[in-house]
Amino acid sequence: MVKTTNKFGSDVIKPKLILDYNKGKSLVDVCDLRNSYHNPLRRTLKWYKKIAFELLLNTSVLNALSLYEEITKQKIDITTFREILIEHLLSKNEEIPTGNEHKLEETKSRGRCASFYKNMVEQGGRLYAQRITRQIKTKCASCKNFYCIPCFSDAHKINKK
Repeated sequence: MVKTTNKFGSDVIKPKLILDYNKGKSLVDVCDLRNSYHNPLRRTLKWYKKIAFELLLNTSVLNALSLYEEITKQKIDITTFREILIEHLLSKNEEIPTGNEHKLEETKSRGRCASFYKNMVEQGGRLYAQRITRQIKTKCASCKNFYCIPCFSDAHKINKK
């Protein structure tokens, strides 16, 4: 038995098991409470839709909100967070962030991927490379070379482990 104070300020004696249970269950209860107020599920006869929406959408959004609030130390409403999340998912990113000075951007002009073209020249010559290599619109802002996304990552050592 452990002596604790309740929400009214009076001392109460409770079993330690109850305190451990409440301590471990508190975060789950907060998530369930948030979920009950803003649940995107609608009445449907398809049980698999309910599971997919509940597990994939709702639980992941609530977990993301908890992480966001933990990192930024700001409280935000779940509805507002969902709106911000949807706006960011639907926004068109013209540049691919890479974490260094090299950035891939889309241009109006077209050209052949520099890395792929070089490899094709080594394999079969210039005419072979011109015939095989397709033209693309993505270009490195600092190098001024055209690159497809996989070749850009390889050429600039991005996402290499």
